[in-house]
Parts: sequence; structure tokens; C-alpha cells
Amino acid sequence: MPQPIDDVYEIVISGELAGQEVSNVFHYEKVSASVDPFDIVDSIHTIWVNDVLPSVADSYQLNTISFRNLFDPIDVGEVTYVGDTGGLVAEALPSHDTFSIQLVHNEPTVRKGRKSIAGVTEASQSNSLLGVPVVSAFTTSMSKLTAETINDPSDPLLAIARAVVVKRIPELVGSVTRYRLPANISEAVVGYIFDVFVDLYVRTQNSRKIGRGV
Repeated sequence: MPQPIDDVYEIVISGELAGQEVSNVFHYEKVSASVDPFDIVDSIHTIWVNDVLPSVADSYQLNTISFRNLFDPIDVGEVTYVGDTGGLVAEALPSHDTFSIQLVHNEPTVRKGRKSIAGVTEASQSNSLLGVPVVSAFTTSMSKLTAETINDPSDPLLAIARAVVVKRIPELVGSVTRYRLPANISEAVVGYIFDVFVDLYVRTQNSRKIGRGV
């Protein structure tokens, strides 16, 4: 079971769609101790703006990207953004109707990763079947977000991180089994992503329905 070689950061991309908060969580392993996590945030922001936002509704707005080191509770930070909106001037479906992306990795003991991205437009789908252009665009953008090599935003030849899927650790709390992320590198198990699949159909993320979460 592969363990990370360095710190693993949880990156939370937070925005809103038609006034409702929507968030997406990714995990990245630093490739060396000298990497500044704010550089990881800058790289993710660049991909989000250049590759993801052009394929989502203009009613989506990016608000913040935050990070936290899974192994160091004081290693946290956040960057606020203004004016980063979706690129498609079209009516958006509700935020619980999403692009669904599966992340395929190399560790059989870790569940496949799955991401749900809000901002699907009426024009991007027909009877819930997504059009070929938007599926192709999302395959490209998600491949960049979950790449084995995330490069420094100021030096495209300098690798600073790689995307991972992190195994949750079961804990018995009373009579209930709960799952948590690892708190130190020795208990961490990760899968290294080597492929992504974008579902051809619009999928529903129930946790984003009104009254059930964000």
C-alpha cells in the first residue's frame, strides 16, 4: 500500500451558483518539503480559471480556494478571488445537477475518487445527455487538475505536487463506525491517479439539494 512521500494537502475550491454555495475537494501531495502550499493553490486556481470555468454557466462564481495540511493542523491558508465566473452565458441547471467525474488510481485498497462539478447549462445537455464538446473539455480540465505532475505557476518545468486519492480510516465511535482522513504520514495510504472518466450524463448530487447540505 503506497504511502505519501511528503505532506498531503486538502484543497477546497469554494464558489456559488445562483446564490447557493458549492465546494469541491481535492488532495495533493507535495513533491518536496520546500514546496509552498500557496503555490499549489495558485496552480489549481490557474487550471480552474483557464480550463474548468469556460465550460460552466456564468452564474457560477469562484470565491475562495483554501488549503490544510492533513498532518499539521496549523498549516492552513486561504485565497479569496473576485471576478472569476463561468464562461457560458446560458441558464444553469440547479447546483445538484452536476458533471460527474471518476478518478482512477493505482491503489486497490482505496475507493475510486469521484467529483461533482456544478454549473451544467441547459444548452450543454439534452435530456440529461451531455454534448461531446463539454465532455471533451471536462476530460481535459479534470486530467490537468488530477495530474501526476502539478507544476509551479511561475515555472512550468518545476513540479511541486501530484494529485492523490486518500484512504479514509474507520473508527468506532460508540456503536457507530465513522471514517476520517489520516492525521499523520505513517497512517496515510494514497492512490496515485492515472486516468479520469467524465460521465456522459448529468448526475445528481443529493447533498447539494436544498435542506440536505451544500
